[in-house]
Amino acid sequence: MARPHTAAPLTHCQRGHAMTEENRYRPPSRPHKSMCLACHQLRSRSRPAHLPRPCLDCGGAIAHTGRRPPRRCEPCNAEHVRKRAAETMRAWRARGNRERKGERDWTPERVDRFWSRVTRGPECWEWQGSYMNSGYGSVRVCGSTTTAHRASWEIHYGPIPEGLMVLHGCDNKKCVRPDHLSLGTHQQNVAEAMERRRYQYGDRHWTRRRAA
Repeated sequence: MARPHTAAPLTHCQRGHAMTEENRYRPPSRPHKSMCLACHQLRSRSRPAHLPRPCLDCGGAIAHTGRRPPRRCEPCNAEHVRKRAAETMRAWRARGNRERKGERDWTPERVDRFWSRVTRGPECWEWQGSYMNSGYGSVRVCGSTTTAHRASWEIHYGPIPEGLMVLHGCDNKKCVRPDHLSLGTHQQNVAEAMERRRYQYGDRHWTRRRAA
């Protein structure tokens, strides 16, 4: 008498584990064709431990658990970062840059380049270069970006004291004419804006407006 035929269980791995939805191994890209979750766990347990790697500077052993071990130990890496930062700052200063914005070196070439982007009218001298989202002119000098009217003040009168702002007497954000500019505090700037009704307040504010 012939034996009844019994179908072999479906397998999807090299070791013959049953194909079940819970045992399917899903890497980040797509399900693995010849490995299930149980096979992956067995391979992870049998993988040898990572050997320590020598530090590039001191030669000490660096214990690691990842595929990309660090090249330096923590003390050597901190010293390496400090030296690289010092070298970068020395090269930055060698190009004529300054650490503080008030210490920009306005050479004759930089001054000529600045005024080449200004149109001198009968009243205001308007900046024709790039602009910020606020509407003020933008200029990059000595590795830092500043507004065009502040740069005009620095060219004519020197560094701006800390805590003070350059105010426009003509209410024209594009103007860089030196005699239209003055120094003042933030409180004075807000008071002038309220006095000249440049702020949208009260019923003129956008939160008070209603759709017609």
